[in-house]
Amino acid sequence: MKKQNKKHKIIGTFLSKKLIDYTIVWNFGIWSRAIRYWGECLSGSDFSNMKVLEIGANKRSAVSLVFADKGADCTLGYYPLPKDSPEHFLKNMDLELDGTVNVIPLNIFEMPFNEEFDIVCMKSVLGGISKLNDCDNWSKGIDAAWEAVKPGGYLALAENVRGTFMHDYMRKNYRKNSKPWNYFSPNKYINKVQSLGKYKWKTFGFLSFTDLGVKRLGTWLYAIDCILFEWFIPNNNRVVISLIVQKNNDN
Repeated sequence: MKKQNKKHKIIGTFLSKKLIDYTIVWNFGIWSRAIRYWGECLSGSDFSNMKVLEIGANKRSAVSLVFADKGADCTLGYYPLPKDSPEHFLKNMDLELDGTVNVIPLNIFEMPFNEEFDIVCMKSVLGGISKLNDCDNWSKGIDAAWEAVKPGGYLALAENVRGTFMHDYMRKNYRKNSKPWNYFSPNKYINKVQSLGKYKWKTFGFLSFTDLGVKRLGTWLYAIDCILFEWFIPNNNRVVISLIVQKNNDN
């Protein structure tokens, strides 16, 4: 899908307001900041000659579109379920993109790629690919994504992290999604990637870790986080991590 003849485009913005509708499903405030942090880390990059793979895209959220918007050739990999097809991702897209978008079924544990992509990205994937408190598949998932990154390329992650005992309690008692989820600490992510290559990371969110299904509430809580809590809440007590790792050219 090259240079779609659609009507929305904002030049010079890594994640425009229009793109948010296609890349983030909920808690738009902290997740948009996490994705924009990728843009800060990759500032000055020419995406027009890059190949990007997204692992774990779905028809409501395809974060790799931020790179397609800048001219990259993007492959959106989704976990194959009987009801899903590439058409689900593309039929309602109302964007003008300078790059290409190709959609494929993809299982993170059966990756067919080896050092093929300049950027491999994931959003809200790693916490959901293993049983509760089981870090084995979590670690294997990062390794599989890393294998697909070219030397000199990047692995970009935006994931839920543990936070505090308050977040544990709220998630246990008020989380609507019944699927078990692994909320590992930021330190666990850093310990995993620090031997892979150069990395940068930042955490976001404290009160705004959930909107309880009320979009306006999430916006208010996000504003309070930005004004007040992020000034003194430690990195390990926040709820979303944004992480970029660059693979060495000699790997």
